[in-house]
Amino acid sequence: MPEETITPGYRRDGIKVESHIHGRGFCWISGSVKPKGIRVRADTANTGNNRYCYPGICFAGILIFSMFFILGLSASSADAQEAKRVLILNSYHKGNPWTDGIVEGIQSVFDKVDLFSITVHVEFMDTKRHKPERLFPCLQKLYKEKYRTNQPDIIILSDNNALDFIIKYRDELFPDVPVVFCGINNFTDSMLDGHTGITGIVEDYDLRGTIELILRLHPHVKQVACITDIVPTGKLHRQRFRKVVSEFSDDVEFVELAELTATELGESLSRLPHDSAVILLSYYRDRTGEAFTPQQAVSLIAEHNLPIYSCWDIFLNTGIVGGILTSGQLHGKHVAQMALRILGGESADSIPVIYKGLNVPMFDYLQLKRWGIKLSNLPEGSIVINKPHSFYEEKKRIIWSVVAFITFQTVIIFSLLLNMSRRKRAEMALQKSEEKYRGIIANAVEGIYRTTIDGEILEANSALLEFLGYESLEELKATNFSELFLRPADRDRFLKQLLKRGHVKGYEVEYRRRDGKIVVATESARVARKEDGTQIIEGILYDVTEHKQMEEQLRQAQKMEAIGTLATGVAHDFNNILQAIQGYTDIALLSVTEGSQLYRDLNQIRKASMCGVDLTRQLLLFSRRQHLEMVSLNVNRVIQDLTKMLNRLVGEDVSLTADFEPEIWTVEANAGNFGQMIMNLVVNARDAMPEGGEITIKTRNVHVDEEYCRIYRVARPGKFVHVSVKDTGVGMDQAVIDRIFDPFFTTKGPERGTGMGLAVVYGIVKEHGGWITVESSPGNGAVFSIYLPACTMKSEEEKKASVSSEPFRGNGERILLVEDDESVRESTTKWLSKNGYAVFGASGVQEALDIFQKNRGNFDLILADVILPDGRGPKLVQHIVRLKPEISVLFVSGYSGERSDWSSVQKGGYPYLQKPYLLTDLLKVVSDTLKKK
Repeated sequence: MPEETITPGYRRDGIKVESHIHGRGFCWISGSVKPKGIRVRADTANTGNNRYCYPGICFAGILIFSMFFILGLSASSADAQEAKRVLILNSYHKGNPWTDGIVEGIQSVFDKVDLFSITVHVEFMDTKRHKPERLFPCLQKLYKEKYRTNQPDIIILSDNNALDFIIKYRDELFPDVPVVFCGINNFTDSMLDGHTGITGIVEDYDLRGTIELILRLHPHVKQVACITDIVPTGKLHRQRFRKVVSEFSDDVEFVELAELTATELGESLSRLPHDSAVILLSYYRDRTGEAFTPQQAVSLIAEHNLPIYSCWDIFLNTGIVGGILTSGQLHGKHVAQMALRILGGESADSIPVIYKGLNVPMFDYLQLKRWGIKLSNLPEGSIVINKPHSFYEEKKRIIWSVVAFITFQTVIIFSLLLNMSRRKRAEMALQKSEEKYRGIIANAVEGIYRTTIDGEILEANSALLEFLGYESLEELKATNFSELFLRPADRDRFLKQLLKRGHVKGYEVEYRRRDGKIVVATESARVARKEDGTQIIEGILYDVTEHKQMEEQLRQAQKMEAIGTLATGVAHDFNNILQAIQGYTDIALLSVTEGSQLYRDLNQIRKASMCGVDLTRQLLLFSRRQHLEMVSLNVNRVIQDLTKMLNRLVGEDVSLTADFEPEIWTVEANAGNFGQMIMNLVVNARDAMPEGGEITIKTRNVHVDEEYCRIYRVARPGKFVHVSVKDTGVGMDQAVIDRIFDPFFTTKGPERGTGMGLAVVYGIVKEHGGWITVESSPGNGAVFSIYLPACTMKSEEEKKASVSSEPFRGNGERILLVEDDESVRESTTKWLSKNGYAVFGASGVQEALDIFQKNRGNFDLILADVILPDGRGPKLVQHIVRLKPEISVLFVSGYSGERSDWSSVQKGGYPYLQKPYLLTDLLKVVSDTLKKK
């Protein structure tokens, strides 16, 4: 028997191993049982006579049994079960980096298994260094004897030779044992034809990606040399290389350095140009049979100063730059997980073969630096080894040991101090907590309270005191909480619900403040208990007084809106009646001798109708449904006309005076809105002087400069008319001034104002392109100043004075009159006909179109009401203007509330006459409209 040596040692993962080396080259490794119940057994086979294996097997068994007996190891709970036997069959030898990585990956997964015990046998077929066809018969005999009575539960294969061996001998050696493989190159489904219970992971290395990486990182490279050896996988690599390079352009030349001896390879590499790169796929054995480790293969190539790349991580850290690398350890981990699924009960046939490669971009920092490749140029997610370490990285273990020691000591000291001061800290924490929550309650904007069931007040925050009008908590405690309810029945219902449910949310109730004012709140409360078990009430009040007032104001506004709608409807019909009365009166006056009794009677009817006109205009102004007609105004005359009414408004105890600029400029404004603005300001001034005082209205021409604009940012430079209303009332502080123009804001109380007066003033000023300012202080009255842009046009009074009194007669012009009110239509027709016009009347849209078509559009002017029974006047006009663009247009209406109608009128630039109108005004507007065309 050949001499045998035994060398004890330890693996990196802590498993004690013993290597048995036989004189004829056979060896294996047996490992002791891991704490988790995993047994490891590794066997390496080589060429030679397998009879030398049996004594080794017996010796290993006796040795393991002796170790268990001497150490007295007891099996874990997992060992109590029948162990799962796993056979790992490696194509290559132990010490091959690729194979060792696979085994380590498998072992790392099995180490974490707790559900059952695993016994692992590892066999190394050594077919990388020796031809498989010579080894297969020997290995078949060896495995047949070794596993005759010790069949594995599953077989894990690595690389093609192991798969070829199992395909050939599985039925004889391991019938029906499931198989999972990894590291298989050039796998096709046909390889498993006729075989079941086999699955695994294909070694689909990324050759194309690695070549693309070379060309991207080395753009100057014009030639790529591929190195392969004589082993079967080398042949497969060459086939794949030829297929892949056919897809690249002719800009790069690809050469094969295949099946060369070390000398031939060196000579071939030396002949490569300097702009070449090398991709190493396999060089484990040359044509003469000489074997090479990855380190030796790379060292042989590196002598020729060319960048080297590969597709496997076993070559990394040996001198290659890197590549899209396949990791044996990753393959091992994934194949172990598949094996666990099968050991757990899944069928191998139900687990599909994984074709997707497990490839990662990996690089050697030293080689990157050597070839001038920046880290930023690497693919995302790249792994880089041999990076330079900082002092922290080099001494990290020492640094963290020191930090851990100091931290440990600090924790001990802190724990001691904490124990010594725990009671004091707890008391302080309790005190701070009470102060914090007391502060939250004290500063809350909601009213918070605690009372007894009988209403005795225990606690209340400042917000509740302010809400109820009390100065201090002591004053409030002197009052029973139930007495604060405006209606005792509300308190009874609230208390009944609270005691029944234990809590109440959003209960709306009215309270009477200490000063007698009524406020509204929504109350949420719950029944709680004091330390002694006594029931108390804890509640929160949300002040909704302002919200309720706004709701009331909204209801009031909606009511006013309804009244306004009614008013506009009345005004529309009333204007038509007044128009008929005025029209027929004016016609009748033409046929009556001036100064006669009938003339005076008719004139009285005319005056009465004018009063009706003023009434309808006030109705429309009240409802805000009237179109704002901007005219040039003399503000002095408007204010002077309002003086009599304003004196009645302010009363006898208030003196009203006016100070006018003699040559006041005109402004472009709506007369009604301007008057409304002045009245609102005067009424506001009157209310600020409950005991009487003085109101002064002043007008001035002003030039606003840049300096003024810097002080008042709402202003702009130019010529303006300044109108101010000054009072000697109680004045205002800044807080009130900041909100004085807000809608619904008032300091008068709900019984004296709605808070809309000054908001309306602000809106009117803005509509007229101006601005308003306020100057006031408590006790010193207030001055409201309005600035409106001055215009160069004459005022309406001046225009009327300059207009000739000569009647505006027609000259046979044809007018299409569209008016739905018969009396208005007839009176207007008579008046226009008497003054030289040919008038054709229509009562609606369709009749007007019929008349227009019948007369073939022979009209000079269309005079149309805005609102008609069968449509809208603007739409009728649009249709007729499209038929005859040169026709003149004039609109009239007693009500002009529809915005859509007025947008059409304004867009066309058409003149408009408000009903009721004087017939003389009608003649003038008709004449002006025809002249414009």
